[in-house]
Amino acid sequence: MDAIKLRRGIGYAIQDVGLFPHYTVRENVALVPRLEQWDRGKTRAASEEVLTLVSLPSAEFADRYPHELSGGQRQRVGLARALAADPLILLMDEPFGALDPITRAELQREFKKLQEKRASRRFRHPRCARSAVVRQPDRADGGRKLRGV
Repeated sequence: MDAIKLRRGIGYAIQDVGLFPHYTVRENVALVPRLEQWDRGKTRAASEEVLTLVSLPSAEFADRYPHELSGGQRQRVGLARALAADPLILLMDEPFGALDPITRAELQREFKKLQEKRASRRFRHPRCARSAVVRQPDRADGGRKLRGV
């Protein structure tokens, strides 16, 4: 399999978010779908869907830049970007860490629903505290599946 295609099939939701400061929220979220050459309508629909999922309505947030957002909002944009291309694998490192308790609980509920709807595999950082959204996370080591610790 093409390594680039494989990489684009993995969503990354990381602690430091890693948004491009010169891209709007919409451009950050649509990055992988655009690289995968999705048509504009499908890209826009996917972006709006995941922005709604993370409680950042497109009409209010899509045209903002990362510096115009709070830390929790930036974290949610990073999660939306990880989900936008409907990845088979989603790697997460404290994706809800910068969120207030109410928003965190709401997103965890929404994320559980999303996990039931989509057949994605979940991997977590080995030292990361167990999250309410991941009951039995998998661990990867050289391609082998390991038991949780």
